Amino acid sequence: MTEDSTNKAPVKATLSLFALLLSALALLAGCVSSYKTVSKTGPTTGYLHFNDDSVTRVRWEQAGQKLEGNIDVLERKPDGKVETTAFNFYGELNGEIVSLTLDLETTRDGVQRLDKTITGSLRGDTLTLPPVNGVDGVEPVVFRRVGLKEFADAVESLKKRTTTTK
Repeated sequence: MTEDSTNKAPVKATLSLFALLLSALALLAGCVSSYKTVSKTGPTTGYLHFNDDSVTRVRWEQAGQKLEGNIDVLERKPDGKVETTAFNFYGELNGEIVSLTLDLETTRDGVQRLDKTITGSLRGDTLTLPPVNGVDGVEPVVFRRVGLKEFADAVESLKKRTTTTK
């Protein structure tokens, strides 16, 4: 064996290992969510709930009865800072019954896999769901259907309140 072919063996092994790792990552990326819609039949739909201390938006895309989307929660903490949490979900809309399975939770501390289902109702432009944090005995949260502008306005209003109460 020449010196040239000896040096190529480790390079080939490294490239093979790299290709194997890329294949594994691609496979895992496909498994991150157990539900993916193929074609959306309706527009993106958004619902908003806000008060002096928080803004929560539920947004989904629909294919038949299947739903896929996210819940964005912005909360003002006692120190005046705003903490953001996002939940990815998949679910179903069956008549007025909405069932959402929270798949992933993302915070500034990282990502956590969830497998928690919440069930509520959709009547006209009003969506009612239990709180995503799952505290027992807490009243359901009532959302109203809104566009992106109303969500942006609510977030801006929350940010203004945090700067005036520091």
